Amino acid sequence: MRKKIERHFGKWGSVMLLILFLGCSGCMIPKAVVPIPFQLLKAPDGEKVERLVIFFPGRKDSPQDFIEHGFLERLWKSGVNADALLVNAHLGYYASETLTERFELDILPLIEQGDYQEVWVVGISLGSLGVLLLDQDHPGIFDKMVLIAPFLGNKKALLKELQTKEANNWDFDAAGLERDFQVKLWEHLQAVSDNEEYLDRILLGYGGNDRFVEWQQIFGTLFSSEQIFVDPEGKHRWNAWERIWERMCEHLALKYSDQN
Repeated sequence: MRKKIERHFGKWGSVMLLILFLGCSGCMIPKAVVPIPFQLLKAPDGEKVERLVIFFPGRKDSPQDFIEHGFLERLWKSGVNADALLVNAHLGYYASETLTERFELDILPLIEQGDYQEVWVVGISLGSLGVLLLDQDHPGIFDKMVLIAPFLGNKKALLKELQTKEANNWDFDAAGLERDFQVKLWEHLQAVSDNEEYLDRILLGYGGNDRFVEWQQIFGTLFSSEQIFVDPEGKHRWNAWERIWERMCEHLALKYSDQN
């Protein structure tokens, strides 16, 4: 955990396009209230811990879903001792481009007050995108990033560029791609594609039948096989994410369990 964070309010550009990409042009977007709602759950043993795990939900999900689908129970049963922070980072914060601001003003002070030595973050679907964007604004703020079924884009021209070349040969300008948030994200991923310190922090999980699987597979080429958890028949659904998370917890427990 970096002791001092330089605060800035980065814009990701064209985030409203995300609403259209996710099929929400006619849906009600929740208001981005201030401060961002969150729930801090202490580790079961009740003692002070040095690790915090933050959870960011998907577009149609709520923080409570992590509890109802057993994510916290599995984490703690694995032997990983940590406090859990459930953040209601819903679509409204992306649409208003205020997620970074709320993270800086509402979440960072809590992290600093807790004097945590490690900060992990778990994002599902849209939440994974939020994790990557936040880490881009604050490099190294997260010691571990667990990305499950991440939404990484859906522009066909961008996907073609990613699929036909290796990461170091991606040329978004030559492909005539507008530099919206999707292209900027992949430019960032290209820039860190040979940065082991960055890549080693990430675990990636997705279902073999996820509707964004082509993007997730390309993203997966940046990592070692030990960092990737695929549920072969899984779709973009909680039942697949539960199975993936269970395997991830087993993996994390081997390295970080306080019972070892």
